[in-house]
Amino acid sequence: MSIDFVRKDRPHSIEKVNVTKLAAALLLTQVLALSTFTAAEASTSSDSLTKLKSRQKRFQSCRKDADCTTLAYGQIPCGGPAAFLIVNSKGAKDAQLRKLAEKITKEQGEEQKQQGLAGICMMTPEPRVKCMKQICQESAPTD
Repeated sequence: MSIDFVRKDRPHSIEKVNVTKLAAALLLTQVLALSTFTAAEASTSSDSLTKLKSRQKRFQSCRKDADCTTLAYGQIPCGGPAAFLIVNSKGAKDAQLRKLAEKITKEQGEEQKQQGLAGICMMTPEPRVKCMKQICQESAPTD
């Protein structure tokens, strides 16, 4: 059995390693344990994240599905957003909300670089959004 992995010293290369089934199971268990918390919440100052979520609440009202969108924030080790805020179109254009999202993204990128973190490069999927009961929310996959 072989597993693809990314080396910390060469983050853009993938190497195959032959492992036993037991080693593969242990590795998978560690990866799953690490992925149970969001990268955005784990490595960002709680103050910035609290401000972001608080400001988000001002921009959740809607009248139709087209009013709703997402705003990416945070950074995963191999690039890409760690999470998405669900907001209305006014929220997506709000300067303070965008600055907070950018600040969190920058902080996480710097922290990950300092720590030499590498990820398994699974991108965070952007949620599908819908206006339900006049609030922008994540819609179920069947909606």
